[in-house]
Amino acid sequence: MAHGSRSHLEAIDELAAQQAAAIAALDGLMTPVHLLPDAHGGFGLPHGSVFGFDPAAAQIVLSGAAEFDHAFGMRVLRSNLHEEQLLPELLALAEDLQLVVAGPPPTPRSLDGLLVGGAHWAVEQGWGFLEDLSFCEERGVYDGCDPACVDEPLRERWSDQLQLPALGNQQLELHVVDQCLDAELARAFGLQVHQVLAAIHAGSANLGPMLAHGLQGELGSKNLNAIPLESPLGQRALQQTQIALNCASALRQVLSHRFREVVARFWPTSVFSVLCDFAHNSYRHEAHLLGHDSVELWVQRCGAVRAYGPSHGDLRDALNPPGTAVLLGGALGGPTELICGVDTAEQLALSSTICGIGAVAEAEQAGLCRRVARLRPLLCLQG
Repeated sequence: MAHGSRSHLEAIDELAAQQAAAIAALDGLMTPVHLLPDAHGGFGLPHGSVFGFDPAAAQIVLSGAAEFDHAFGMRVLRSNLHEEQLLPELLALAEDLQLVVAGPPPTPRSLDGLLVGGAHWAVEQGWGFLEDLSFCEERGVYDGCDPACVDEPLRERWSDQLQLPALGNQQLELHVVDQCLDAELARAFGLQVHQVLAAIHAGSANLGPMLAHGLQGELGSKNLNAIPLESPLGQRALQQTQIALNCASALRQVLSHRFREVVARFWPTSVFSVLCDFAHNSYRHEAHLLGHDSVELWVQRCGAVRAYGPSHGDLRDALNPPGTAVLLGGALGGPTELICGVDTAEQLALSSTICGIGAVAEAEQAGLCRRVARLRPLLCLQG
């Protein structure tokens, strides 16, 4: 099922349609394969797709692109600073922040703690605050992960990599609210024109690709790989997927803390609170309305973001009344917008929305999001 205008749907590439058809033929699928307005062909499964399996017969679909970090995601921080405060110190701030974004990740005393604890582990080590986790997917950690699924040789290789600089896998950006596209929603999110926001893009420090290469070697295919979830290999694939997401969540938490420390040297009263933290790919157990019934599903998203509307039962109304916030774009100075989830997206696409800015107007028209604010880049740093 493709979402968007007629002209947009006609432009979906043939590879994406073929890959969606292959997924639709899998046993256990309970929903259509949703192609979001920015969908295009990927490695084995389409980028910009969402689908759900019956828990009793679920499969996990692995991408053929083991070299990419599928745990990559983004965190957005909202501040009490305004553009005119930053401009006089922007160059000096950039020099100090470059050391944060380009430096190596922290070397944990306990790899097990990091792998199973995610952002919770980072907060326990003193990097940030418990309230940060309220605005993270899964509250910053996928529970129930078994660190034993990361074997000792891989741990040693990954520990060695943690001593290296970020190697281009992290980005840190400062943006200014340039225009409030929906004044009511912007107020609800605590946003106003000229306000400074920070965006942190980071993945699993290459742990995800290392795990994926191991699975791909066992499966012997770089195309569509669907594994029954209850099989031993399926359980290992699930564990490794979620461990990589835990690692990425922890890294964004650490980077947030280091970023705050640097900014506080320039503006001691500055506050950067978490607005949202999300992954671009995920596989998790969720409940969704299908028709009039709440149904348990294993939901897989590839190049798509879970974005609840304000009425969803899993959204804490006191924390985020307008819906889940999502930042689109922001890659090294490109166009950037903040959007939020809407209730209509649950029935349309399992509470999912796009993760790329190119089709934001189409996504809003299709009932998959609301546009909140347009941002302007102030500073873009690559790790």
